[in-house]
Amino acid sequence: MPPTDKAWFTKDREDMPLINGVRVHGGWSHSNTTVTATTPETAPAQVPAGPGRFASASPRSCTRASAVLRALAVHYLARPNLEALRVAAGKQNAERARPIVSE
Repeated sequence: MPPTDKAWFTKDREDMPLINGVRVHGGWSHSNTTVTATTPETAPAQVPAGPGRFASASPRSCTRASAVLRALAVHYLARPNLEALRVAAGKQNAERARPIVSE
């Protein structure tokens, strides 16, 4: 999902997921190495509240978004090319940071 503007960190994305009839997005940093279909129990989810503004999603939407995120994480972590994906993501992050550091 590419950003809707040139800022790579923007939360405004094209084709944001629709959960319980609401467009949601969220970020997740899970320090534990174990991700299953039921843990961690919750993950944050937000809904658009105007241009560049977001609010917490309802508890029901957060619960559903957490289930979707866990399913995606379990699938991602089982990929045979996981290490290559992590290296590619690191390179992409470094390329994005390079112009900022050089300014």
